[in-house]
Amino acid sequence: MQTKVLFVHTPTPVTRFTGRAGGMDFDRANVGPLDTRTTFASAHILASFLRERLPAAGLEPQIEGIMNMRALPPEWEGANRLSADSPYYRKVKEIPYAGGTMEIGWLGAPMDWLAAEIRRLQPEVVVLTANFRFEAEVQSDVIRTIKSVNPAAKILMGGRDASFEPAYYLRAGTDVIFREDENAYVGEVARRFFEGKPLEGIPGIAYLQANGAVHIGERNRARINDLPLPDLTLKLVGRPDLQVTFAHELYTESQDGPLPGGVSTPLFHAFTSRGCANNCDFCTSAATKYDVMFAEKVTALLTHLTANGIKTVCSAEDEVLGRILWLGDRGRELLFHYFNTIKRLGLAIEFPNGLRPSAFLKKGVNSGLVVDEELIDLAFKHDLKNGAFVGTYRTFIGLERPFSAPAGKSLRKLAPWQDQLKIYEAIASRKIPVIGFGVILPLHYDDSTTPAIFDELRQNLGELKALIANASGGATAVRFGIFCETPLPGTRNWKDFTQIPSEPRDLQDPNLWHYFVPKGRGYSKMWDKRMRLLADIDEPGLASWLASGDYAT
Repeated sequence: MQTKVLFVHTPTPVTRFTGRAGGMDFDRANVGPLDTRTTFASAHILASFLRERLPAAGLEPQIEGIMNMRALPPEWEGANRLSADSPYYRKVKEIPYAGGTMEIGWLGAPMDWLAAEIRRLQPEVVVLTANFRFEAEVQSDVIRTIKSVNPAAKILMGGRDASFEPAYYLRAGTDVIFREDENAYVGEVARRFFEGKPLEGIPGIAYLQANGAVHIGERNRARINDLPLPDLTLKLVGRPDLQVTFAHELYTESQDGPLPGGVSTPLFHAFTSRGCANNCDFCTSAATKYDVMFAEKVTALLTHLTANGIKTVCSAEDEVLGRILWLGDRGRELLFHYFNTIKRLGLAIEFPNGLRPSAFLKKGVNSGLVVDEELIDLAFKHDLKNGAFVGTYRTFIGLERPFSAPAGKSLRKLAPWQDQLKIYEAIASRKIPVIGFGVILPLHYDDSTTPAIFDELRQNLGELKALIANASGGATAVRFGIFCETPLPGTRNWKDFTQIPSEPRDLQDPNLWHYFVPKGRGYSKMWDKRMRLLADIDEPGLASWLASGDYAT
């Protein structure tokens, strides 16, 4: 039986603030992430699984390609993303917030275009990915559109938010959720759908039972060395306005924004390890088994990417340096192989999920800890070959809490602040083009302690900014992400989070559930001080973020 499959990359949800904060006036300023040209990596991996597993279930996959609804034509990218006359932005609603309003909208191809493509292709299977809570409502809009045109289409979904909160998406119309994107049982699920048989007994999935109850199976993660190489033959469909053939040709930005000069595209999000042994309360990967690719598979993956025209790798790993932290000497060998293969193949790379500072420390000859200069060289030395950047051009580093730890917050995985400064000075001395530093503010505002946190942050981040400028000779741009602690499904914070403030109730809206908007007690004060701090320490970065959603370009 031939089975038509379509992947859909949903529009980007937009959050725009009108009001006053930090002594500044805002008029529909963007205050959330805007990812329009990032990789839909899970689609490429699952496509390989479908080609591998559907035939074994008696189904012949006909993969139509990806309808990328969030990518915009070049003339509407960058500062023009939110132009008043953009045909790609649709206002959805307004939410009262901090004495002003948050406007919520969708950025990308209109839903009518999706309806037309579903009507034209009549796919039996449509695949979506829901990684973030703030995308939940736009995902629901996409699901409704698909089902209104083709009620018989089976909607399969993966992604972290869907995995941890499946009931929301199932009741919106999703037929089955794979609690890991690359679920090995996709062939069996498809076969039972088309034979009209129940899904009972299939591991790692969530679905609605006949009585309306939600069945949630245990997460079933394949070993990383068993994953197929991503399918980079997927075509772009339903977007004649973009004038490209292959879907990956649109992948020209990371979640940290446009690429610095000399860095070539397309780029692709890839991981050669996943999981993290730490148990941070805000992270969905906390306390998960650390799994790393063998050297041979790393070589095969990176060679496969370059053979298919990929010029830049965007690391999607939870803990790249975990090889050193948890695998000892063997891990160090694997890490050296990883970086050396990237450079040998002429690839550029960035680390938007972050590199852990403390991993760059090692025991000194006599006593104490010293900066691991060899590892710094490995990770951050770069080159230009035929005008193209090779090596690391940008990294995110989670400072997390560079202020006195609140009661009950463990900072055991972080190096002391003065040791961190030595590490950052060493990194900047390699003249990496961009470093983005991230800080996580407490969930709630406390009049007795929070103002002192902001004073300490202003001092520490100012010191850090000056140190980077001096060590790099001005060659390294610094951007700061001042994030707000946000309880995410699947985290310890989510389990501990029993209620949010009643002022206003609309703070429960999923569109606000990203790291850029405070939601705890005293959120208005936190919002005001956060915006003031950003303006004080990184005015150019703030201006870019308000205009186009890029905080670390």
